Amino acid sequence: MIELVAESRFFWLHVKQSETGCWEWIGALDKDGYGQLHAVRDGKQTTMRAHRLSFLLDRGFLPDLDIDHLCGNRRCVRPDHLEAVEAKGNENAEAIARIEGAFGRLGSHQTWRE
Repeated sequence: MIELVAESRFFWLHVKQSETGCWEWIGALDKDGYGQLHAVRDGKQTTMRAHRLSFLLDRGFLPDLDIDHLCGNRRCVRPDHLEAVEAKGNENAEAIARIEGAFGRLGSHQTWRE
C-alpha cells in the first residue's frame, strides 16, 4: 500500500490551478508528458504518474485500468477531470484530443472549409 499521508503532503506542493480549470502538475514529467513522482509502496520507492496518485488520493483506490484525462491535459491531476477506462477507450479519447488540437473543435454548424 502506498503511504498516502506523506505522499499527499508532497503531492499538493506540486499542483497549480490553471485558468483552464485544470490542476496542473508542476513537478517532474515523464517522457510522455505526464506528471511523475516517487512514492513509497510496500516499503519500496517506486515511480508513479501524478494523475494516478491523484485518483487514488481522491477515491481511496486505484483500479487496474487506465486513468483518462477527460480534459485532454496530461499534466492535469484534478480528480473530477480523471476517469478510469479500459485501455482501448483511453486510446480513442487520446486520438480525438489530438485531432481536435490540430484542427480545433468543430461544432455541428461548422465545416472543414469555414
